[in-house]
Amino acid sequence: MSATTTFTQGGQPATLADVTVGAPIFAKGTIDANLTTLDALSVRIGSTTHAIVYQGVVTAVSSTSVTVQRANTATALFTITPTTTFSQGKNVLTIASLVVGDHVDVEVSSSAPGTALKINIDLTALAGSVTAVTPVRSRSWRPKALAVRLS
Repeated sequence: MSATTTFTQGGQPATLADVTVGAPIFAKGTIDANLTTLDALSVRIGSTTHAIVYQGVVTAVSSTSVTVQRANTATALFTITPTTTFSQGKNVLTIASLVVGDHVDVEVSSSAPGTALKINIDLTALAGSVTAVTPVRSRSWRPKALAVRLS
């Protein structure tokens, strides 16, 4: 390490003081002839926490929490905070969009597994073999949508 060594954490500038015991790092630099010491030119500090995503169906929702029934039949209660974000695909939503019966992915931090960071309402998915395709016409000659039957 030298006076010109740069430190970053989460894409933001950091310092040597941000390096803590147990924190993962990725360092680049030159190594000495004995292959024992690295003179770091840059150090990227990782996080000691990681995201966990729970999937399930909303069974209860309030302004401060959401309960999700997971596939293994266990229920999980997640706290909603002012920083919790809501989405459906690329669309940004609010908590008002979340209703009982929605299939969701709830992202939490491993350091606070009971607090929802992000809640994504799953988009509807269909699977099967197409048996017919019928254009749904509007008053103009262009089709507005397609009606597709699946078997």
